[in-house]
Amino acid sequence: MTDMFGAFLYWFSTHALGPVVKAVWLKRAGGVAHIPETGPVVLAANHVSFLDFALLVIVCPRRVYFLVEDFFYHMPVFAFLLRASGQVRVSKDRPLAVVDQAAAILARGDVLCVFPEGTRSWTGDLQKAFTGLGKIALDGKADIIPVAILGAFEAYPRQRKIPRFKKMCEVDLLEPVRYADVSRNSPRDIVHEMVMPRIAQRMGKEYPYRRSAKPCLAGED
Repeated sequence: MTDMFGAFLYWFSTHALGPVVKAVWLKRAGGVAHIPETGPVVLAANHVSFLDFALLVIVCPRRVYFLVEDFFYHMPVFAFLLRASGQVRVSKDRPLAVVDQAAAILARGDVLCVFPEGTRSWTGDLQKAFTGLGKIALDGKADIIPVAILGAFEAYPRQRKIPRFKKMCEVDLLEPVRYADVSRNSPRDIVHEMVMPRIAQRMGKEYPYRRSAKPCLAGED
């Protein structure tokens, strides 16, 4: 697939589906000014719903590339659309390929979106995040913009087959974690001590995987 076709597909999706998403689900978006006009940046969002993808695409003024779970590539239509639009397949069998593709996106100066938790939450609460987000951002010398998505779980949790058609979703792009400020930090500290706590605070929740938090059964990453 040529990138021209991928760009057209992305443009068509935003213009065809964007008005629907805004009219039906998106109540408010904040912090969009944190996204620079040019240059590499990583969006790091909590993940609670299939709506998360559409909400981020509509809110972000630049084209977004996603790390997408391998599960979606087993469905022919989704697989075609994802490959055509240049998304990154996350496969446990090919972890280095994911890192290489993510690095290539940032090297081009594009926007990459990562769901650090890896999969949609069953409860709406934050799950333990993977530290690969920190490595990708450090390797790409990119700022990380934490993103809090609210209301999407209530609108379309993974337990439901059909979403609620209600204007109740909010997307907040929070103060960036600047590469210049964290270039000497570990990926673990960037993710667990900086990015995820900011998202949790905006959600009005606690992120229990910080060093200062009480020990949890999942242990430390």
